[in-house]
Formats: sequence, structure tokens, C-alpha cells
Amino acid sequence: MTNGYKQAYRSNQFTGMPPERITLALLDGALAELERAQDAFDHKDVPLRGESIGRALAIICELQNTLDLEKGGELGQNLHGLYAFMIRELLQANLKADASKLPAVQVPLREIRDGWAEMIAALIRPASVGNAPIKAYL
Repeated sequence: MTNGYKQAYRSNQFTGMPPERITLALLDGALAELERAQDAFDHKDVPLRGESIGRALAIICELQNTLDLEKGGELGQNLHGLYAFMIRELLQANLKADASKLPAVQVPLREIRDGWAEMIAALIRPASVGNAPIKAYL
């Protein structure tokens, strides 16, 4: 597949996807990039390390920037701070070539991802009120 087709595919795969699913895809993407960065550290592949960390940073920045801090309340504030911590750690990992910083980002990011996936699963699971099922919008 050429780069133009890959780009079109990537942009189209999110079209029509509910925001909850887009967030999950972004979290999965950040985790995949962090795995690539770890591989790059292991193989001393500096360009790949920088590229992978850069992509993970871009995703985490996007997640942070899309938080609605007014509606999100304390949880939104906590996530904002956690994303800021992750950004700092990833910048340090890349600048200092320090792979030991990656787990400090991967562990909480994985927990956020898993919690998000559970929330989506709970929303799409049919719940019943009396005999009438409630259908989810996802």
C-alpha cells in the first residue's frame, strides 16, 4: 500500500466512529507506539525511538487537549495532570535515551485504556428495566 492510500485509510477508519471508540483507538495507538519505542531502545534504533515516542506524545497531547475540564470535574483535572506527567516522562526518555521512563507511562496509560474499554462494554451491554431492554447508542 502506498503512503497516500495508507493515509486515506487511517483517516477514514475513524469516520462515523463514536467518540468513545475513537478515544479507545487513540489509547491503543499510544500503547502500540510505546511498545515500538521499547523495541527501538532494545535495538538501539535512535530514529525509530524518536519517531515512536513522538507519535505517542502526539496522541497523549491530543487526549489531554480534548479533556473537558469543566464537565470532567475532579476526574478531568486528575487525567489532565496525569497526561502532563506522561508527556514530561516521554520527553525525558527521548532526550536522555532513558528507556526506564517508559513503564512510568505505559502502566497508567494501560489502566486508563482498560477502564475505558470496560466503560464502553458496560454501555453496550443490554440492561433491562422490567421486561424492556435498553439499547445502547454505541
